[in-house]
Amino acid sequence: MKNFNAQILSKMSRKVAFPITFFKWKINKTQSLARSILSETKPFSGNGIPKIKRQLRKHFQAILEKKEESENADLLTSFLLQEQPGEAFQKASFDYRLKTGAAEPIILPFDYYYREAKPGVFGAILPVIPLYATGRSTAELEEVFGAQINHFFARKQKVSPLLAALTWQSTGKVRIKPANIKLRIPTPATYKKSARKKEKVWLSSVGKPLKIKEQKLFGYEEELRKVRRFSDSFAPKILLVGSEHVGKTTLVYEFARSLKSSKIYETSAEELIAVLSQGSGWEVNINNLFAELKHTDDWLFIKNYYALFKVGQYFGNEISIAQYIQNRLDGIRLISELRPEELDAIKKDHPGYLNDFKTVTLQPVKNKDLFFEIIHDKITAHPSKPVISEAAIQAAYYLHLRFGEFSGEIGVISTFFENIIASKGQVQKSPKITPADVYELFHLHTGIPLQFIDANRPLDVQQMNRFFAERVFGQDAAINKLTGTLLELKTGMVKAGKPIASFLFSGPTGVGKTELAKVLSLFMYGREDAMKRFDMSEYAENHFKLINTPSHDSLTGAVLNNPFSLILLDEIEKANKEVQDILLQILDAGRYTDPNGKVINFSSCIIILTSNIGGSKSVRQMPGFSRKQTDPTEVIIAELEKHLKPELINRFDQIIPFLPLTPANIEQVLERELLLLQKRTGLLEHHIPLHVPKNVRALLVEKGYDKTYGARQLKRALNEHFASPLARFLNTFDLFDVRPTQIIASLRKGQIHFEMESMQELAGELLMEELDHLALVNDAADLRRLLSESEKGNAILELKKRMEQKNCPQSQYHFDRFVNLKKKILAFEQAVGLEILNEISFSPKRDRELNDLKDEFLAVKKEICLFLFPPKESKCLFFLYGKNLAPFIDFYQSLFKALHFRYNLVSRNLYNSPKKRSSVKWEVQGDHFTFETLQWEEGRHLWQTHVNNTPMRSEGTVQVFKYVENGPRTASYKSENFPKLNRRTITPNTLTDTRLDLDTSFNDQNEMIQTLAPALQKAGLEKALEKLFI
Repeated sequence: MKNFNAQILSKMSRKVAFPITFFKWKINKTQSLARSILSETKPFSGNGIPKIKRQLRKHFQAILEKKEESENADLLTSFLLQEQPGEAFQKASFDYRLKTGAAEPIILPFDYYYREAKPGVFGAILPVIPLYATGRSTAELEEVFGAQINHFFARKQKVSPLLAALTWQSTGKVRIKPANIKLRIPTPATYKKSARKKEKVWLSSVGKPLKIKEQKLFGYEEELRKVRRFSDSFAPKILLVGSEHVGKTTLVYEFARSLKSSKIYETSAEELIAVLSQGSGWEVNINNLFAELKHTDDWLFIKNYYALFKVGQYFGNEISIAQYIQNRLDGIRLISELRPEELDAIKKDHPGYLNDFKTVTLQPVKNKDLFFEIIHDKITAHPSKPVISEAAIQAAYYLHLRFGEFSGEIGVISTFFENIIASKGQVQKSPKITPADVYELFHLHTGIPLQFIDANRPLDVQQMNRFFAERVFGQDAAINKLTGTLLELKTGMVKAGKPIASFLFSGPTGVGKTELAKVLSLFMYGREDAMKRFDMSEYAENHFKLINTPSHDSLTGAVLNNPFSLILLDEIEKANKEVQDILLQILDAGRYTDPNGKVINFSSCIIILTSNIGGSKSVRQMPGFSRKQTDPTEVIIAELEKHLKPELINRFDQIIPFLPLTPANIEQVLERELLLLQKRTGLLEHHIPLHVPKNVRALLVEKGYDKTYGARQLKRALNEHFASPLARFLNTFDLFDVRPTQIIASLRKGQIHFEMESMQELAGELLMEELDHLALVNDAADLRRLLSESEKGNAILELKKRMEQKNCPQSQYHFDRFVNLKKKILAFEQAVGLEILNEISFSPKRDRELNDLKDEFLAVKKEICLFLFPPKESKCLFFLYGKNLAPFIDFYQSLFKALHFRYNLVSRNLYNSPKKRSSVKWEVQGDHFTFETLQWEEGRHLWQTHVNNTPMRSEGTVQVFKYVENGPRTASYKSENFPKLNRRTITPNTLTDTRLDLDTSFNDQNEMIQTLAPALQKAGLEKALEKLFI
């Protein structure tokens, strides 16, 4: 509207007549249809032109006076002012081919009208939909109309509107009728005043205004000056380019803090498409958004501009939001950010797109002294006023340099320290941050052992070798090579900017390659499931699913979701040759760019490839291997080069050969497998020890030894000759009736047989001890299952979502607490299980430990809930019905006080007649969980007291409802809503409550309330949290 031509504004007349063209269809002598190109309604029947004129006059007058937003604002300024008398319209038609999935498309004939708008340019109208187009020829006009009809059909997803339009077209002869509408033109002063008052409908919907009060940016002063300088130009468009966590968003926040009169609205591609896709479609709505922006001095900050190229397409439209807005950014103040690889992708795929953008590049801080100074200033400016030592900053810097993708990005280290502050700030004011805090949090985040990351803790090499040797048998040379590389990692002797370590395990099948990888995962990350295994035979034909980043089952997706992990690529020789090129990039640079342009960081991973090359003949028997060659690695490499690229082989930190297992090694593996067999549910559940004598073990070793298949043959023999016969034997007993002391295996005529020793009578104390211990195992398992269900609940999903979307130290802190609690519960369950197996001594403190874990679980859930959903007071209506309610009234008002709830007595109707039901109603207001807490009072209550030495029986029923503003304040008592049995019975000195599982004695009412109030609070809290976590 600012573009009203000077001629109209200079007239300053009260009303101005605008020419409008109408299209009128005459159906018969009495009926006709009419519409204007400016009206998207159905054609008006009867005398339709006056109706349309009134409608348009009201509609456009509102636009002029800025009383409403309209998608026709641009159309009004362009069409009304250009609709001057000129050449008459000429009629033409074209066939639109509608593709419906059938073999042949549907042919729909459309009439349109065109005339020369200016030399060499035609304006055309397709009135039945209506559509408006410009072009240099009729062929170009018809191409534009076809694209517009495609869009129209894609939005409606129905053929019926098109057919209805054609019906109107075929009703009769079309006549073109000129007419005028008169509009009152406001003065420029009125226009400016109304523009200032204009509500930012779309801008406030798609983004949130940044309100930055404290300094956010430290360093990058020159880059900030560039942004300010660019911002002084007309409608600037600024791109901040830099690697992830370098400080692009922080620079925008600091720029927002310096703005005086204008604001910056922050949004993302995902938020844009989610909001703008409503109603008329994102194309129309984004024009409305830009129209708002043009009338303000405000900025739009779009996080990750490259994502705009990935959203917006739909059926019938292949244009993304980024492409659509390319020529619509004039007059818009825009600031966004890109990573360097995304900038290159835009330049390659869309040449010239960024010509109108000003680019500001942020480089990582390479100068260590400057980096330390910036981090110190940024952390000490935190509101909690932490005290941080230079040694702590250096420790964090070198840890991220060695174990992650880091080359001086301020955001990486500052976010890490904010997590420490969030954890220490819970208990300390002005927390002191030391190197020990750095090592502890890095260990918590990654699982890497403290002795690996803490320079002050020497690594016990013998203990490390023993850790591996106790779990992998017969591969001492392989273990020594592996631990040697880990020792180099500990001492900082490995090259940064690549995976933590990379190995190629080669040797026959079944010799422990995969098992050693599992043990390494356990040693480095604290758990075996940190290993992600890929069977490379699945990628023999198509390797693309290996790098399909959105999928969690892909290599890139797995690393993106869990950067600190061990990647095992099993039998690499079976994979497509393209996989080797992918691995070259990963092993060399520690990163990989997927087909979508996304860079995945592998520098926090351990990469292991396994191969059976050389397995057909044992390494000791390979041609060329003699006693002079003590290291079989050269022979392995010679075999590998026949299948793998030499440059790939040279990328590994170590190539580790595995030797065939000996019978002595198989015996060691058997001991481990028998121990695992003892832990299977069938034996563990019934506490049945298993005794296997030496001659039975010797038979299993004999059956299970095979030079070719290694330990795999043992597992087959153990299942065939031991586990299956044992299962058949156990099936002949009812283990709940028979109390076995142990099962004994024996050898008869070369076959394994089993016998059971049992006692029909056990000492009472021993039996009770076992039952209590089994109950403890079940309780621990229940707690673990409850935690697993909570991990899939809305609260944890929301926590993870916040961690992914933005830097939020509090989210990371609460998630780490949840993960740490999970480790504690799993360790507790494992310890109780080992006690059942008599592998460790029984601890009498287990019951107390379990209760402590339950309380901690509840506390962690409450903290997460209050963090995600800030506490607010809630109100409920508390209804009490019954007979002789006097004891209940005093009791409940005392209970409300003990719970720190405020109450207001709404009504009280008390009757002495036993035939009439008394009632009392309160409004109760309190914390976030008021309703859930008092819900546990619902049900029938019996109170037996004495008045003047005369027994008195009081009966009451409680109902609780959520408070609804302007809702009903009454409720009707229905006896069928409650069970006939009393849920609580109170006598002069005892309280029994079946819902809260209470059976206790007390001296007076205060003591009873002190017992009851905590039980109610805990039950209410658990009920409320259950909705969020399960």
